[in-house]
Amino acid sequence: MNDQMLRDLLRRLNVLERTSARVRVGEVTDVNPLDVALGGSDTSYEGVKAIGAVADADQVATLLWGNDLLVLGPIGGGNSGPLGGIVSGAGAIQAGSEFTVVKNGTGDYTVTFAPTLAAAPVVVVGSAQGAGAIGAKLTTGVLPTATSFQVAVFTTTTGVAVDGAFSFMALA
Repeated sequence: MNDQMLRDLLRRLNVLERTSARVRVGEVTDVNPLDVALGGSDTSYEGVKAIGAVADADQVATLLWGNDLLVLGPIGGGNSGPLGGIVSGAGAIQAGSEFTVVKNGTGDYTVTFAPTLAAAPVVVVGSAQGAGAIGAKLTTGVLPTATSFQVAVFTTTTGVAVDGAFSFMALA
């Protein structure tokens, strides 16, 4: 990822900070203009923006908020592309690979990359709980490293820690 791509990602993440964004996996159905079909649904998005280069039929990591979709890049093996997953409230991996999860306590999880990444990634975390007033974020004061990151899951009404599903996307 070059500096301009990183600046673009950070600008878009700043916009997303106060919105409800979800990490989703999709497939490129056309590259000009860029069209993406999201996995597990019949929903297609046409003319979307991408941070990294993609090709027809690539499996891609995306961020979805409202009716907007941003393609983060292709999902590659060996930690060469975005790495993402979905984790249950019990700490079980629901989707994704190349990481492990430890449930440290109520609403407190550590995600460890396996193998370790080449550099500390940019990590986006969101609630995967579905309906309800539950949020997820990187643990305050604990920066992601090439080895791991921590997630806090909480009620959005009181801020109290609760066990809840979350999704993440890491870009090294």
